Amino acid sequence: MSDQVEQPSLSSRLKTLFVQYGKIAVSIHVLGSILTFLIFFALLSSGIDVASLLANFGFQVEKGSTGSLTATAIAAFVLQKVTSPPRMLLTLAITPMIAQYLGVKKPEQKTQ
Repeated sequence: MSDQVEQPSLSSRLKTLFVQYGKIAVSIHVLGSILTFLIFFALLSSGIDVASLLANFGFQVEKGSTGSLTATAIAAFVLQKVTSPPRMLLTLAITPMIAQYLGVKKPEQKTQ
C-alpha cells in the first residue's frame, strides 16, 4: 500500500477557493483572464503574422480576409486559453493575500 496522498486537481482546488473566498476569487480570476486576453491582443496587434499563428492551431485564415481584427481576436483568445493553467495557479496563490489585504478572513474549513 502506498503512503502517498492523492493531491486534488487544479480545477478542484480552484473550485474550493471560489467557495472559500467567493466574489474576491472570482473577480481575481476573471480579471486575470481579461488582462491576459488584452495583453495577447496588444502583442498580436503590434505586428505578429496572425494568419500563420492561427494556422498552427488548425484555423485557416486567408491573409487579408475576414478582417485582421477578427483574426487577431481569435488568436488572442486561443493564447489566453492555452495559458489557463498558469493563471489558475496565480489565482490560487494571490487570492488569499489579496483577501487578507482587503480584510476578508478565510472561512473555517468544515470537517465531516
